[in-house]
Amino acid sequence: MPIQRWVTLIVFSLALCAQTSPGGAGDPEPGKVFFLDSSQSLKELPVETWTKETRRSKKKEVQSICVVQRTRSPFRISSRDKIVFVYRRPLTAEGQEEREQTIQLYAFEVGPQQRSGVIRPGHGIPITVSQFGTYSNAISPQGFSLAHGEYWLSIPGEAGHPIPTFGVD
Repeated sequence: MPIQRWVTLIVFSLALCAQTSPGGAGDPEPGKVFFLDSSQSLKELPVETWTKETRRSKKKEVQSICVVQRTRSPFRISSRDKIVFVYRRPLTAEGQEEREQTIQLYAFEVGPQQRSGVIRPGHGIPITVSQFGTYSNAISPQGFSLAHGEYWLSIPGEAGHPIPTFGVD
């Protein structure tokens, strides 16, 4: 009898995962980024439109700047939460899974009416990337936490498209 109970428990768990994970075992909807909360639910990050500006740094280097016209993201995360994001890896034009996608996490500087951040591929906040489900990745900042502030995720191939944003309180 104990084996039947284990089998029942396993089947029930797999059925529950299939119901809460569109796209397969733990895979979220394509084209979106989700926050994995403490109850293991996926909450979609909002996206915001942005403009690209070019400025010179103090060292006279030309910099590309991402500017969002609001001082706070509508999506808030507690600084006590373990911070993990999940996104489904995109497919190439041939329908093959694109495994070499590098997502970046950046901090915004908050001004009086906008948030802005320097776009420097390879120079974002250090993150850990791991597989989540069959076709997705989970990303998290080192130590699973971030300081209070405003943040954005840069997804390669998404230039000009709205960006996922969030704030940590």
